[in-house]
Amino acid sequence: MVKLGRFQYVGWVAETTAGDNPAVANSDYHLAENVQVGLEGDEIDRVGNLGSLDQMAKVTGGVMSTISFTTEIKGGGGSSTAPVDLPLWKASGFATSDSSYSYTMSQDSTPTDTVTIVYWADGLRWILTGCVGTCDLVLEAGNIGKINWTFTGLMRRIPEDATNPTPSYNTTVPPVCQAVATFTVGSETDFGITRSITLDMGNEVTTRRSMTGSDAKAFGYEVPQITRRLGTGTMTLEIPSVSAFDWNTKWKDKTKLDVAFVLGTASYNKVTYDWDMVVNSAPTVSDTDGLLMYDISFDLVTDDLSGNDSFSFTYNN
Repeated sequence: MVKLGRFQYVGWVAETTAGDNPAVANSDYHLAENVQVGLEGDEIDRVGNLGSLDQMAKVTGGVMSTISFTTEIKGGGGSSTAPVDLPLWKASGFATSDSSYSYTMSQDSTPTDTVTIVYWADGLRWILTGCVGTCDLVLEAGNIGKINWTFTGLMRRIPEDATNPTPSYNTTVPPVCQAVATFTVGSETDFGITRSITLDMGNEVTTRRSMTGSDAKAFGYEVPQITRRLGTGTMTLEIPSVSAFDWNTKWKDKTKLDVAFVLGTASYNKVTYDWDMVVNSAPTVSDTDGLLMYDISFDLVTDDLSGNDSFSFTYNN
């Protein structure tokens, strides 16, 4: 039977206990695009003297699963509706102590949260448990902000035929990247009219092979672990005068810059971003539609050497 791309569904729930058939309600499915999913297995050669020139069939060893997809940047839309991507952020090394708006997400010093993800390819169901991942944000002037997620998890069962879900999606319309409020770089505002920003959390996810894992259906692996953060980003902006903002000196001196702004204006659908960065290479000049632009590349860095504080954000009420 032909599988149609219009009938793809991605749902997720915070991981509580491992299970073959997790409870993912219709309200746990959310708008996602650019979905890619697959299994990664060890192909083990068998070498023997067969008395012929033929080869023996390989053995499939440990098996992990990966999935990537894109979601919109938006809040929950109401005081009693949490942002739908909170479980994804928690499984990407962030934590919050908030149970209602405003939700402040900060880097977790000991990230252990995981997420269960269920993907449907028009009647073919994939269940990925114990997922841990990373993400990058893309903010372009005049467009909707997007988050590209990549997760690695345990493949507790081979993909199977099943009946498609009937999702009840959150209907909140995401804010457009325009008229952002209180946009500052190093407490200054004349750093250049900004066309785009990208932020890559840079989580390094390590898989954990296991001979003795308690989960016999995890195909030779334990739940993966985030072992390092190497966050980076870019900004593309119109070149300001040196007297207004000297980007080249900021790069040469490795001046730490605090960046902050608010995306969106509607209640329960706006996000405040805050990060610390240093420019990691000399700004390059490009010509875009006749305008000279700086392409700024930067690293996300700890604010005060205490760690776990290079990037945070808040879903505001």
